[in-house]
Order: sequence, then structure tokens, then C-alpha cells
Amino acid sequence: FRTRAAEKDLVIETDVPENLPPMVADKRALKQVLLNLITNAIKFTPASGTIAIRARVTESFNCITISDTGPGIAPERLPTITNPFTRGERNPMDSEQGWGLGLAIANALIDLHNGQMEIESEIGKGTEITIGLPRLEIEPALPFDHEPVAKAS
Repeated sequence: FRTRAAEKDLVIETDVPENLPPMVADKRALKQVLLNLITNAIKFTPASGTIAIRARVTESFNCITISDTGPGIAPERLPTITNPFTRGERNPMDSEQGWGLGLAIANALIDLHNGQMEIESEIGKGTEITIGLPRLEIEPALPFDHEPVAKAS
């Protein structure tokens, strides 16, 4: 995704502390979630825009936030934006638009981790998506094999 971001002259800011506590996660699933969210941010952010990737710790979760300076999502679309095949209102034949599965897949994978995904957006300002994954100390029963993950690589 770095190549596509460079082609659009996007600024990618990161703020990820090195001392994040371990979290319960399937590495492949977490990588897919982050890939989907960052790819969407790159896709919808106009040239010379900014994408920020931040991590923080709450009492129960390690949180990762991806925000962009894209066009934003209309408030009436937010409740259904994670439904499969939900896409923007641009031309459905535009290959850059995709199939409308990225957020649905990300949301499903986060749900499998007993995590949370929150989307905030404002038209003309951009979108911010935060995922929260349970910290290792409060390990829930998960429906897949997992291993502690300190941070995504």
C-alpha cells in the first residue's frame, strides 16, 4: 500500500507506542483487518491528503485507529456501512471502488476476536475507524487458534 500512497502523495502519520501490552489476536486476521482499513483510507483520500495510524491502550482493549482526510461518509450510511456489498455512491463499474466487502470483513474478524469497531465520519473532513482488541489479561474464549500479539508487523 505504500506505493499507492506515494503515487497519490499522501502523508502517512503513525503514533504507535512501543510498550503496548500483548493482545489476543490471530495475526493473519489482524493483518487482514489493517490491510482493509488502510487500503480504504488510501483509496478514498484525495491526493496530498493525510492518513493517520494511531494506537492506544484502554482499560480492556488495545485500540488501533485509522483516520483519513477523505470525503467522509454520510451519517445516514454509517449504520449499514459494514454490511456486505455496501459501497459508496460512485460508479459501480469503477474498479477502484471495489466490491464493498472490506469493512464487512474487517468488522466480522473483529467480532470473532470479541473486539469492537467504531466508525466516525464527517462529510468533507474524513473518516476515523477504531478497532479495539481485548488485552491479554482479560483473555476471552475465542473460536480459533490464537497467540499473543504485541503489535502488528
